[in-house]
Amino acid sequence: MPRCLPFLALTCLLALSAQSAAAKEHRLAYAEQLKPLLALSDPQFHRLQSLVLLRQSNTDHACPGATIRLVDGGKVRPLVIAADGRVAMPIEQGLADRGAQLWLQKPDSAPPCQMFANVTAKLPAGLEWRYRDLVELREQLQAFLKRSAGGLSLFAPDLRGLLVRFEGDTAARLVIHAAAGDITLRPTDSELRLPIDEKLSRENPAVSLSAPASAIDAWLD
Repeated sequence: MPRCLPFLALTCLLALSAQSAAAKEHRLAYAEQLKPLLALSDPQFHRLQSLVLLRQSNTDHACPGATIRLVDGGKVRPLVIAADGRVAMPIEQGLADRGAQLWLQKPDSAPPCQMFANVTAKLPAGLEWRYRDLVELREQLQAFLKRSAGGLSLFAPDLRGLLVRFEGDTAARLVIHAAAGDITLRPTDSELRLPIDEKLSRENPAVSLSAPASAIDAWLD
């Protein structure tokens, strides 16, 4: 299940207060709220994908009873909110240019909720990867972080590597088939920490997984 990264949860876009009137509607400018994600139209970020989450605060599940609609001129499009809070949100510069809006509603009885914009990696296909695929993912996540920081890019933290997540498979493993011998990494609590090594980057060995990964995110701490 995806979760917002502390550094890439670019902003808390909206705190939906439980004190609002029943099903009170919040109208937000699409361009302003999703501005960081519009940078993904840059070809240098082709290995990344956007993620918009509407969740009950401090949980991994959707805001109870909430709805969200995308209003583009006279067109009103209801957006699907998955059980984990993921919103099927199109990220298009044209929507921003036309002044599209996001209309959100939450019942008065629902607990406090938040909406986050986030970025995650597009998973390489299959169970056999190349090490360079992972290096490029790290490079693009780092570049996106600096782009999003804008004038504060000099203070953007450096990524230590990647977090490879598995969905409930504690026996999963990742093996780097290096020339000097296989390097086997195993997850803790379904999360595997993969440092990026410059020597291995030049060598570009094969990488195999024992089970499909559910997500790849950035590793900072």
